[in-house]
Amino acid sequence: MSHSPRAVLAFGLAFGLGGCGDRLLTLGGQDTDGDLDYLISLDWLADDPRVLLIPLGGEKSYSLCSLPNREARNSAVFADDGRLYVANKERSVIEELDPCGCTIREVGPHGGGTTILAPGPEGLLGVDVAQDSLVEIDTDTGWAELVGPLGTDFNNSGLAWLPRERRLIAVSGVHNSIFEIDRESGLANDLVALDTTLGTVGIEYHRSLEQVYVCSDDAVLYTLDLATGELGVLPVITGHAGLCDNLAAPTVALPCVR
Repeated sequence: MSHSPRAVLAFGLAFGLGGCGDRLLTLGGQDTDGDLDYLISLDWLADDPRVLLIPLGGEKSYSLCSLPNREARNSAVFADDGRLYVANKERSVIEELDPCGCTIREVGPHGGGTTILAPGPEGLLGVDVAQDSLVEIDTDTGWAELVGPLGTDFNNSGLAWLPRERRLIAVSGVHNSIFEIDRESGLANDLVALDTTLGTVGIEYHRSLEQVYVCSDDAVLYTLDLATGELGVLPVITGHAGLCDNLAAPTVALPCVR
């Protein structure tokens, strides 16, 4: 399904509201296709690292809150219950992050080189890039359980789960290709080459809009056609200080965005 961008007419800020950090972001638009017409990304490389909200019908992104430090949180994903989980590469732990107030709770060490996350049919899936293997992640402890080897180099890659089709898709910046990963064995099957060269990869499937989005070194937001490998440039400015290597689509409405 192709995405019809939401026409954003107003963007306001109200301060001092409890439960949402210190701000309420108000989105107004003609097309109320849903309350979830945005993506979240962690701009952890910025001098003031922050959580960015990227409206999918707007022209620029907005900062929701400031992260406590510049640790390499280079993968983030919303679970079905709306919790945002983050892979902290520097400390090899899984964290739970409040995207409205930037408070962080450490879930636990994952026990490997996992730096790529995706939602799955039951909990979270991930890639251990040190072993190039698919893993299942326990959201209570953070521990990663081995599923199986991917069979190829998965550095500079990203994962996306398509729940309706029950498919696990990956985009590789090393191979510049789209892969489908077998959830039972972990084996990655090369599907189609991308029409644009990427470096780092942030990727997410937006369930409400039924669209795959990708970002990379140029911090440009793209739509991705899984059948052809075609990347379409969107006009929104993501706002990253450097590269973009993570995207997360909300599964429930954030309390600080309406």
